[in-house]
Amino acid sequence: MKYHPLILSAILLIAFPFFFYKYVPLMPAYLFVLIPFLLAVFFLTALKKEKGMLFFVFLFPLLNSLPYFFGLYENIPQAPVALVFFLAFISGWGVNMFVSGERFSLKQPLIVPLTLLSLLILLSGLITFFRYSGFFPFRSDSLYEFIVNVNGVTSGGAFMSILFSAANYLAGFAVFLCFISLAKSERWREKIFMALAASVLIAIGFAFFQRFFDLSAGNTPFWVNMQQLNSLFKDPNAFAVFLSAVLPFFLGLAFFWKKAKRFIASGIVVLILVVFPFIGNRSGFLGTIVSLLIFIVLMLMYYRKKHQRFFKPGVFSPSKILAAVIVIAGLAGLLFLTKGPSTLWNRLKGDFRAISAKSLISVSPERYFLWKEAVRMTKNYPLTGVGLGAYIIELPNYYKQDTKAYKGILEKFRRNDSAENYWLHISSELGLMGLFGVLWLFWLIFRRSIYLFRRSYETEKDILIMIGAVSGLSALAVNYLFHSYIGSFEAKFIFWILGGLVFSLGKPEEIKPAGKKIKVFGLVLILLFGGLHLWSATHSLALGKRAEKIGIKQDFGWYQQEKDRQGNTFRWSGKYGGVSFKPTFRRLRGAII
Repeated sequence: MKYHPLILSAILLIAFPFFFYKYVPLMPAYLFVLIPFLLAVFFLTALKKEKGMLFFVFLFPLLNSLPYFFGLYENIPQAPVALVFFLAFISGWGVNMFVSGERFSLKQPLIVPLTLLSLLILLSGLITFFRYSGFFPFRSDSLYEFIVNVNGVTSGGAFMSILFSAANYLAGFAVFLCFISLAKSERWREKIFMALAASVLIAIGFAFFQRFFDLSAGNTPFWVNMQQLNSLFKDPNAFAVFLSAVLPFFLGLAFFWKKAKRFIASGIVVLILVVFPFIGNRSGFLGTIVSLLIFIVLMLMYYRKKHQRFFKPGVFSPSKILAAVIVIAGLAGLLFLTKGPSTLWNRLKGDFRAISAKSLISVSPERYFLWKEAVRMTKNYPLTGVGLGAYIIELPNYYKQDTKAYKGILEKFRRNDSAENYWLHISSELGLMGLFGVLWLFWLIFRRSIYLFRRSYETEKDILIMIGAVSGLSALAVNYLFHSYIGSFEAKFIFWILGGLVFSLGKPEEIKPAGKKIKVFGLVLILLFGGLHLWSATHSLALGKRAEKIGIKQDFGWYQQEKDRQGNTFRWSGKYGGVSFKPTFRRLRGAII
């Protein structure tokens, strides 16, 4: 079954300019640099999808810190550059399909779970939008800036959170589907590997520039103060998770690439290990260790299966032994550097002290609050969560309702952020149904990896690609325990590119599509999800109920009170304003200037 992309292409081409105007800072100098990249990926993809995908893979890790060079830091609400870049890419993809007359096949790997999960995400986002808009246009006659939490965040901020959260999921799904539609060609995959290698080398090169010359270049004041480098990524966390994912992948490439390419792959592995201590990210460091251990275990299992014993003479060529020696030397160098005055070492030393003092909460007190409230949200709304993008909006409200006293200095670590745990973040916003959908995807990727690993006819090259990709995915899974990456689109894109590699190997006819019963059962669950979520949105999560329970005063659209020369109190209003009060009189009098 196939469908024509006309409608999707039209929606993208119409919506993208509005999105750009609304969420991209309109600073001329910034736009002068950004727009050429967007036009390049759009026209390249529109003319030739393969070239557009190569350009996308090369650049999406390198544009994320671009706003920082112009003083546009994270405190300014704006769309992540990787998201804007993706929208230009996918718009070009739609134009290419429309002009060429090509139709998108629905017989793609994971198409059923991806479709069902996308429907759940869109339904949750739509209901959450209605909730924060006062159910516009059914009950409210306009999109008013209702106050939605005790911190004074208004509906506009909630809409932005919903939109970006939806894009965080759906953009990754789209990258996966685009990638696997091209990745069957071994020659094209090799080009993708080289594009990714060039991108990683540029990112590492800029990281060394930050380390030895100017840490503030392309960085935010917050991370400069923390002495953590971000290279060209959104933040050090995104940089670390990206490197921890690609490290085992390039290690796998080093085992079958020849000559100069093998030197490039081995060099990338060593450079990643050398730069890692100065990023200062602990979860990325843990993910790297886990991914390398999984890589070694899978390699031992593969060579033992193929050659009966791992150290059989002739199994390794001198170049492979050299690659192994380089890796061992890189690990030794990492341990040596970590003992020095690196940011990572200082943070790990603090963690060891906290653990030895039996104070696990002190290892990361911020996460204690974030995880605790995410669990409370899931308990309150176990099947549906509080709504797509609503965790960060509802978090201050949950803080206020949580009256438990905290001892010591922990109270100051209450902050407004994502759940800092991907799994808890999903369960708090999409409930256990959404969490099950995401885990289903992870399970299918894992099952496909096991299937490929057991096939005796697979080439050694394909097996090594699979081992490297799966090891990289394991690093991402570990990192997802400590970060949500809701705003770091580069972390999601590399996940789905590695996942696409796993499904691009082997024979496509070996991938069995989901049966009709699964499709029907999934649609029934989505309808149940929508009904339950809509009930919550009109009852306990409704704006009026929340305001009454928590004490939110609807006072939107008004400035602070002032007094004129005669001592009369007045307030300026925007285009519209609303004040909530309990009437205790029959008539209301007021002066309008």
